[in-house]
Amino acid sequence: MSNVFFDQQWEIAMRQLVDVLAIEVPSFSFLGPQNLSDYSRIYIKYYQVYRMLEDCYHQIIHPQKRIDCLKSLEAVIGRILELKHWMVFLNAGKEIIYLEDLLLNLELTPDALDVVPPRLLTADNLRNLETRDNFLIKVLQQEKEQHEQEGSADSQSPDSKFPVYTPEEAIAILQANERGRQARHRLATLAKTRFTQEEALKKQQAGHEPLTQEGAAVVMQSAARGFLERCRVKHSAEDELTLLEMNMYERNSDRDYAFGFMRETELRRKKNQLLSYQEYQDAMALAKEQIKELEGQEMREIIQEKINAWLNANRDPDTGLFPPFPKPADGGSKLIVFPPPKFDFEVETKKKKDAKKDDKKKKKKKASPFPPLVFPVDDEEKPPSCPAFFLRHVRESVDVYTHSWHDKDDSANLAQKHDTDRLKGQLRPMVFEEIRLEVDQNTRVILDRVKKKILAELKAARKKQKKGAKEKRKEKKKDKDKDAPPPAKKKPKKPKDPTAQRTIESIYSELVKNGIVQLLPKRELSDYVSTETFYGPTFEVDPTGFDPTTAQVKRAVVEYCIMPLVSDFVHQNAPYIKSVLLYGAEGNGKTLLVHASARAAGAAYFNLSPQVLDGKYPGKQGAKMLQMVFKLARIMAPSVVHISGVEKLFVTDRKKIKTWGLKDKPNRIKKALTKEVKNIKPGERVLFLGTSSRPQDAPGKRPVFPNFFTKRIYVPFPDYGSRSRIWRALIERHGGVVTEQFNLSTISQLSDGFSVASIEKVCKTVLTEKRKRKLRRFPLTIKEVINDVHSTKPVDPAFHESLREWAKPKKPAEKKGGKDAKGKGKGKGKGKKK
Repeated sequence: MSNVFFDQQWEIAMRQLVDVLAIEVPSFSFLGPQNLSDYSRIYIKYYQVYRMLEDCYHQIIHPQKRIDCLKSLEAVIGRILELKHWMVFLNAGKEIIYLEDLLLNLELTPDALDVVPPRLLTADNLRNLETRDNFLIKVLQQEKEQHEQEGSADSQSPDSKFPVYTPEEAIAILQANERGRQARHRLATLAKTRFTQEEALKKQQAGHEPLTQEGAAVVMQSAARGFLERCRVKHSAEDELTLLEMNMYERNSDRDYAFGFMRETELRRKKNQLLSYQEYQDAMALAKEQIKELEGQEMREIIQEKINAWLNANRDPDTGLFPPFPKPADGGSKLIVFPPPKFDFEVETKKKKDAKKDDKKKKKKKASPFPPLVFPVDDEEKPPSCPAFFLRHVRESVDVYTHSWHDKDDSANLAQKHDTDRLKGQLRPMVFEEIRLEVDQNTRVILDRVKKKILAELKAARKKQKKGAKEKRKEKKKDKDKDAPPPAKKKPKKPKDPTAQRTIESIYSELVKNGIVQLLPKRELSDYVSTETFYGPTFEVDPTGFDPTTAQVKRAVVEYCIMPLVSDFVHQNAPYIKSVLLYGAEGNGKTLLVHASARAAGAAYFNLSPQVLDGKYPGKQGAKMLQMVFKLARIMAPSVVHISGVEKLFVTDRKKIKTWGLKDKPNRIKKALTKEVKNIKPGERVLFLGTSSRPQDAPGKRPVFPNFFTKRIYVPFPDYGSRSRIWRALIERHGGVVTEQFNLSTISQLSDGFSVASIEKVCKTVLTEKRKRKLRRFPLTIKEVINDVHSTKPVDPAFHESLREWAKPKKPAEKKGGKDAKGKGKGKGKGKKK
């Protein structure tokens, strides 16, 4: 695809963004969005714009265009998160919102809501991610070599122990050795008999003696053996050829050929992006130096003149002292150089009084026969409204596009080089700000010297005056009080950092050796097969409640776990999400979603699961370990801290803890973990992710465990549509082919209540290596799968109900002194004395 195509797509996206802004912020406020349906419509339109902008940013080569496109993309992502936050509020706190009716009304397919994670987190940081993974692999290899050296030293020692095997492993080793012994014995006897029979044949042929029946049998056996060997070789070669043909057919199909061509084009464009961005950075450094040489002195004089005028205007006429210069934390001379616009209060108050008089005269002239309508206004508490921080940035991105790129014909710029005039216009404010900071620093130094001289002169003049000792002491005290700086405010004590004297490399290597910092497996969000459903609204009316679809779960994971980590700007200003809980039955893809989201976000991965920490960091060392983990997570941001089986941290029952077979109690780090998660601040880009298979096992008061997390997402069992896609995807993933003879609708209906793990288990048992070789001649049929499907037990429906009951919000307990169900009082009253 050409550069013109992506420029046109960018233009279409910005036009759609203008239309969305016209719907969201109309000229009359009563025409704006009012209810959940209106905001959902805007939410869908923002998603369409997001997908187009994300594709444009990924493919555009021009560096300055990419910068402006990135700003609009960040603003749209932040606006999507704000709208989702407000839609959940309007939906009575329910995270799952059904949008199928709106898709039908807008004449859109379900693909309009197919969320693609922003690729800028990984595509723009490939080098950093590669170096991070290589360093992690290097540390793991060093640890492995160290263990091997220790193991070899232990094996050479006389006290070395024999390896310990489980009964199953020992039986497998014995069976393998016995099979080998029998095979060797069989080959030896066969070779011996064959040698004796061939010698007898040679003797008979040399003497021209007729073959006996035994000789003829030997000849026939040898001929048959050779034929069978040739057939076996031919059969294996044919199988290899068929497999190669199948692979070539799959690779050379139209779809894969087009995909390969697009992939090559994309790689070529990414290479051109890097080259153009390097040229842009070099040109930026050169242009900055040129602006400083040519215009720097003039800028410095303008700033110094304004500062000098301000100092002279605010100088003390009695003592001659200059006013204190603003501190760097307060902006320095920013308000001096760029003063805010003045507001004439007297003129405005006169205008308001005149307007009130005119209104009173009009009311006296025309009196209405009807009483005036009075609307109740609550001044104390304003009604909640949709957050609109990113709305201003969306408008600014539209203005920048219309001012810079809308009418610009860039078709002649085939190499997509940067615009030098625009570059200088962007650098001038930056150079001006740098020079202003330099002038501020020099001004502070000069003011300190002038102040010291003036104070010395004042002291000398006071000594000359002949006054009493009391007056001199009073004057000295006054001078000291004047010169003394204001009392410094007590700063809050920062928590002690036990790792302050340690280097980051030593902390990182320690966490790697203990298995806390892990290398993410190569999993993508596309591996989580999902589908939309068009019967959600009827389910929403049902009071019993229904499970969300897999597509809704995937969309929620992208919105809560990936989009907030796009940049510091989005993470700091979007609705804040510090922790997310993924709960549901085992084998439905919770860990896959965690790994895929962390990989899509380009995040560092920390695993604090009870199985990983068992036998490590006992007692108070657990709190120190958590401080190291979250300190490193802030440095390596974006970061994901994951705990599998997070409900175990809240369990206090000793009997239940013993059933897990762990050495240490998992709840020993609960208090320290709660403290560290609370200290995560906006802008740090650290996310805490917990997964739970049995959240209902958490004891005590119900709100303690779920309220630990900002968001909770239920990962359900796949529905009928998802199961049909999962069957196809898993069969193809394990080397099979789904043809017309394999009835997907039947097998999807029969596997109701199955988890994804149980479906994958069936596919593994059916698609053996021997069966894969025969797929070209004998396609896979449903009869081969039905036996394994019937032998697999679906999940008990009671387990579904327990999860749903846990997710339902419980009513608050009644206060003391109220009435129970029978209407009797529970407070003070008649009753038996204690």
